[in-house]
Amino acid sequence: MATSRVLAHESIAADVLQRLADKARNIVVGNPMNGHIGLGPLINERQLQRVHGIVQDTVAAGATVAAGGTYERLFYKPTVLAGVKPGMRAFDEEIFGPVCSVIPFASDADAIRLANDTEYGLSAAIVSRSPNRAPSRWVIG
Repeated sequence: MATSRVLAHESIAADVLQRLADKARNIVVGNPMNGHIGLGPLINERQLQRVHGIVQDTVAAGATVAAGGTYERLFYKPTVLAGVKPGMRAFDEEIFGPVCSVIPFASDADAIRLANDTEYGLSAAIVSRSPNRAPSRWVIG
């Protein structure tokens, strides 16, 4: 499972953003046939331009790049975005590329609203230190 939106409680969102950005900067990008590579190329130039366009448009709308946001040939660097909000392309569209947005939330109701604010539903997961709380209180769909 891969995700393009990571919702994190505002009390830990900065730490989650930093950790994901650090991880992204350390992923080796290249031809997977040439040894220990963590991320290969995008499928074609059209998809590369689509991914990069989403990142550029989202940054132009006020988000910031915490890691990545660049490419060489079809190799798009793992990208982590901050400050992404509804109405921005990285929030509203499925990216199908190595781009992740960290989106803070203040309450469970806020997180549920953000999680449901999509016309897509390819995958979702809840990660919590409280396995008894998360499934019983969260209804997404």
